[in-house]
Amino acid sequence: MSEKYKENELIKSWNTGPINLPKRNMLLPNQVLDEFFKIYSLPEIRSLLKVIFHHASNSSNLSAEQLYLLQQQLIKLIEASWLLNTTADKNNVG
Repeated sequence: MSEKYKENELIKSWNTGPINLPKRNMLLPNQVLDEFFKIYSLPEIRSLLKVIFHHASNSSNLSAEQLYLLQQQLIKLIEASWLLNTTADKNNVG
């Protein structure tokens, strides 16, 4: 296997997998959700995202439509994560 091929494969895996999660979080991703929702409630994170995207729209090369779509998709992702985390908490109690 050539060195260039190995390098390309490494780059592919780097770009398609988690890059900010420690190994322990990769093994137990629910811990990430639990930590996140201990810090932020759903109303708080929605509000923060609105502020972040408002500031980004003033200083970004992205269009307002692109930023709005990203904001909406992140909110959906966070809400789905909240549901998964809430369900996991309920299942662990009983």
